[in-house]
Amino acid sequence: MRGYSLIEIVLATAILAALIVPVSMLFSSSNQQFDSQRSRLYAHQIAKLALERVAMAASSGVTPVGHDYMPVLKKGGVQPSPWLASFDASNAGIDAGDWKGLAQLLSDFELLMEIRSVSGNSGLIEAVARVRFKTVTMQELVIELRSLMAFRQS
Repeated sequence: MRGYSLIEIVLATAILAALIVPVSMLFSSSNQQFDSQRSRLYAHQIAKLALERVAMAASSGVTPVGHDYMPVLKKGGVQPSPWLASFDASNAGIDAGDWKGLAQLLSDFELLMEIRSVSGNSGLIEAVARVRFKTVTMQELVIELRSLMAFRQS
């Protein structure tokens, strides 16, 4: 009976390694793409939520006010954007203990709100929500949504 020689085993291992490395890189690239798309989706949802809250305030006669970039979640001593004080009906917001992964993901997201009246029409305002965040590859992205809405002055 003849066994395998050391050279045959080394060659087989090298061929197997040459096949495994590209496959593992494919999985790594796929995971980065998934994380990037998930972050874009969250940024879009945050901007949409902020615009919906501005529309609710405008329709009820409250004068909406914009602000410069503010965190989406409470960060240290910095309060979150007033348009995102909470993601639910209560004012508790996201509990980092219950939603650790989501809170960690959103910790670097920031929201900018621009609200201005539309010239020539005192009953319309334009609201712009920009969400700034960094992807897993540390690329800074900004998602922007705009909306025209009726403003009921009280």
